[in-house]
Amino acid sequence: MTELAGSLGPAELVPIAATLDRRLDAIAAYATQVPVVFRFSEDFRGSVRAFANRLNGAQGPVERFWPVLPLSPPP
Repeated sequence: MTELAGSLGPAELVPIAATLDRRLDAIAAYATQVPVVFRFSEDFRGSVRAFANRLNGAQGPVERFWPVLPLSPPP
């Protein structure tokens, strides 16, 4: 993120309640990667749910994106 400083807009929160279960199933499909990516958790589904809910509080689960801003033309 440091390398992109000044190139990113403010974080955007996108509601994902309707698709969260499918997203978790998609993560589970990468069975060999789950123990590596989520090595500090026995419950990756719970970890992802908790993080998605923590970002937006009582408003429901969200995913956070940072839009890349257009580059300024060189002088």
